[in-house]
Amino acid sequence: MLTGEFPVTILFIQNSTFGLQHSTLLETLSLFVKTIQLRPYVFLFLAAFVFSAKSLIGWQRTGLFFAIVWITALACEFSSTRTGIPFGWYHYTGSTVGQELYLSNVPFMDSLSFTMLLYASYCLALSFLLPPPVESSMKDTPSRKGRFLALTLDRSVRTSWPALLLTALFFVFIDIVIDPVALRGDRWFLGKIYYYPTPSLHFGVPVANYVGWAVVGVIALLIYFRLDRRLPDPEHRSNGSVTSNILMGCGLYYSVLLFNLTVTFWIDERLIGMNDILIYIPLTALLLLRLLGKLPAPATRRPPDHWTVDRARLVTVRHPFHEHRPSFGYGTGCERLVVRLSSEETALSGQNR
Repeated sequence: MLTGEFPVTILFIQNSTFGLQHSTLLETLSLFVKTIQLRPYVFLFLAAFVFSAKSLIGWQRTGLFFAIVWITALACEFSSTRTGIPFGWYHYTGSTVGQELYLSNVPFMDSLSFTMLLYASYCLALSFLLPPPVESSMKDTPSRKGRFLALTLDRSVRTSWPALLLTALFFVFIDIVIDPVALRGDRWFLGKIYYYPTPSLHFGVPVANYVGWAVVGVIALLIYFRLDRRLPDPEHRSNGSVTSNILMGCGLYYSVLLFNLTVTFWIDERLIGMNDILIYIPLTALLLLRLLGKLPAPATRRPPDHWTVDRARLVTVRHPFHEHRPSFGYGTGCERLVVRLSSEETALSGQNR
């Protein structure tokens, strides 16, 4: 009797485990669908992020960026609700449990939002830092094809310390707009999903929260930049203009800003709204001046061994000159010249090598 009961018991346990896993999966999928229905604006912004990032950096880098930022944000939120690091102490109320998906005690929507916001901040930073194409860098004028300055996705600039720090700054700026109105979520359709046990003077939001946002941005970008340097450049983006792609990311940033400003004035928080506007008036003015070519590029692009313009090759060579002539910083007794070779001469030089 005992030997016959063991297979039946094992089969019963296996079926129960499978049924439990199947039920958990269905419940998770159901909560995910409910999350989309409850927070459609978040997923609309998220779709804009994916489309914009794919156009600028390609699918591989978009996937890496998304995964790195989301995991970093989720880990920091999990830590901060238990230890107060890095955002300071705050607590989720759990008022929407059963209405949207939670990961432990953190709403899935909340950690997901960091990905699109950091990418939008990154594009805004790059709009100030990216250099124009080599052949027009001396002119620093708007592109012939459009009104705005042509920008190139230079690897050394897009993964530089200025890009990291400026992105983190813009990341904190957008949270300065988002967090005060989100804290008042019970007065609009977000709901009262979290609170700070010790409110601060900045409309109830502690300064530690903004420090935490900067920490998340810096950590995520340090990891992403390290991986970005190891990957080959996105095809057709390393030397061509990416201004339109950058503008899509900036558009996402300002769309989030406009959404939160609208909600802020809708719930009659005019002081908060005016504070936000005062932050972004000078920033927007500087952005327009930069895109119109009225500001000098802070980063210069190091010229490669050769350039290609109109299918002709530009080669940097050293040309000797008389000793009595002064040096121009390229070494004693020689100066750099740029020689234009036709496609036939380029092919011939390659055969001689």
